[in-house]
Amino acid sequence: MKKIIVLTIIAFVNSCIGLKVTDIQKGRGLDKAKETNVYDFFNRRMENSIKKITGHNWEILYETDSFVFFGYPYVGNGYQYVDELYKVKRKLLESQLPEYEKLVGYLVKKKAYEYSVKPLKQTCGVLEQNIDYDISLQDTCISVYIRWERICDANPKVISFFELLLDKNNLNLIKKTLR
Repeated sequence: MKKIIVLTIIAFVNSCIGLKVTDIQKGRGLDKAKETNVYDFFNRRMENSIKKITGHNWEILYETDSFVFFGYPYVGNGYQYVDELYKVKRKLLESQLPEYEKLVGYLVKKKAYEYSVKPLKQTCGVLEQNIDYDISLQDTCISVYIRWERICDANPKVISFFELLLDKNNLNLIKKTLR
C-alpha cells in the first residue's frame, strides 16, 4: 500500500513538471505544442531581456520545415523545462517577420532608446527617470510608443511621449514623432 502511494505521488510530481528542453531540442514531445500566431510569437519575444544564463526568456527551441517551436524555459531538478510549448507556422513567420530569430525585446528597446531618448538625454543632466515601452507588430513595421518621465537638474518632472515606426527587417527608423 505504501509503495502504491509513493508511486502515485512520484507520478503526480512528474506530471506537474513541464517538457524537458533537451527532449524538445531532439524533436520529442512536439505533438504537445499549442499552435499560435505570428503576433503572439512577436509579443512573447518582446518580453525578452538580457540574461547571463540560459532560460527565463522566450526561446526558439526547435524548427522544422513547417513549424517553429518556442517556449519559456526554467530550471528544475537540474534540467531545463517549459510548462507550455508553442508552435507557429514557419512560412507565415518568415513572410511577416523575416528576422524572427534575432528579433527580441531588449534589442528593439535599445534601438528605440537610441532614436528617441538618448539624443534628448544629452541636453540635460537627468537625475531620475522612468521609461516605459509599448511595442507592437504592424503589417509593414514595428511600432514603439515610449513614455519617458524624468527630472533634470533642478527642473520639475518632465514627461515626453514618442511614437516610432521601425523597419521590421533591420530596425531602421522609418518615422519618429515627439509629443
